[in-house]
Amino acid sequence: MSVLNIFKKKKTEEKKTKEVKEEKIEKNVVEEKKVGIKKGVVLEGSSSALLLHPYLSEKSTILRDRENKYIFKVNSKATRNEIKKLLEDIYHVDVIKINVINTPTKVRKWRQKKSHFGRNKKMIVTIKKGQKIELGI
Repeated sequence: MSVLNIFKKKKTEEKKTKEVKEEKIEKNVVEEKKVGIKKGVVLEGSSSALLLHPYLSEKSTILRDRENKYIFKVNSKATRNEIKKLLEDIYHVDVIKINVINTPTKVRKWRQKKSHFGRNKKMIVTIKKGQKIELGI
């Protein structure tokens, strides 16, 4: 029995050292990617999950050229203040106003089951005159 216990101890010690190394690596990555949003500190990856992508259409290009307004598709849980801070940090622009558009869900039936699709949230962001956001179009 004592011979079998020796092998078990080695395996558990190896697992513990691997876990400690992985935790140190994760802590270093977390410390590098901090962005101050909301009450606490949020990782950059999760804050970019709030801002999904710019919404490109004819109307959005007209608004961008004439009135200096940009339309972004955002997460349905995102708030105005979070998006304002995020845009100011990422693009280094002054946000004047944010309008929110919540699109309702669409109900589709399939085999006597109802499913909800298409819930989106868009934000129209007005930026100070003379400033631009480069979308890479």
